[in-house]
Amino acid sequence: MNIYQHTNPDKNNTPFTYLIGWSALNKWYYGCRYRKGCHPTDLWTTYFTSSDEVKQFRREHGEPDVIQVRHVFSANQQAKLWESRVQTAIPRTSRIHWLNKKFGDTFANVVDGFTGKKKSAKSKLRQKETMMQKYGVENGGQTEKSKATAKARMLSPANPSYHQTNATKKKISETNLTNMANMTADERSAKFGSCGEKNPFFGKHHSPELLAEMQIKKSAAWAKNKSCWMHTPTGENIRVHSIDVETAIASGCKKGYAPGTHPNNTRNYSKKSI
Repeated sequence: MNIYQHTNPDKNNTPFTYLIGWSALNKWYYGCRYRKGCHPTDLWTTYFTSSDEVKQFRREHGEPDVIQVRHVFSANQQAKLWESRVQTAIPRTSRIHWLNKKFGDTFANVVDGFTGKKKSAKSKLRQKETMMQKYGVENGGQTEKSKATAKARMLSPANPSYHQTNATKKKISETNLTNMANMTADERSAKFGSCGEKNPFFGKHHSPELLAEMQIKKSAAWAKNKSCWMHTPTGENIRVHSIDVETAIASGCKKGYAPGTHPNNTRNYSKKSI
């Protein structure tokens, strides 16, 4: 049983982090103590962690052979933040060996001193008034500068979600097609819903009135999403911003993919495998 020596002589309140472990069983626990009057000498004399998992493991396997005070601090928040950093750094593949239930989530933002608190109505009103005076909006995210920054970040080459290479798109498509082809009918039904004759809409068709209504809703979605696919008279597919759709139509473009070029038309698995 090894207990690290501490250097802070103040007995009034000395927050600390600690490590508990059963080395032969490869089971560990990392925590911190910060209550009023705490001190590193409390560890495994009057304080045996607050974890139910540790208590249960201790009853089943006896006392740990590793009992270490890792760091001492002068403030509670410093101890909490250090515990969060250490727990977050534990690799996910190794967390099976730890008795901790959470890994760095509890005190991830304690450094601001506001965690767990709520702003009063008076404070919220004062914040809105300040934003209106400075920027003319109630929310900082509504300023033109904030909008421009968010848009630039979204369209940045560093954002892989919006700038996937053709090779990446092809690999994703091939993987999805392979997975679909290897699924049984029951597996596809469980993941995507009923297929073929098991689908309640199998063999039915939408009425012209419903199709027209769906087209109206889809047109509204185009405007909301800011862009849509169109194709030129030469058959080239292009992405057009909603404000430029009418101009594109006037130049001869039509909405949708060019005939026979929709990505779904390139699927090559047989009907039997669907």
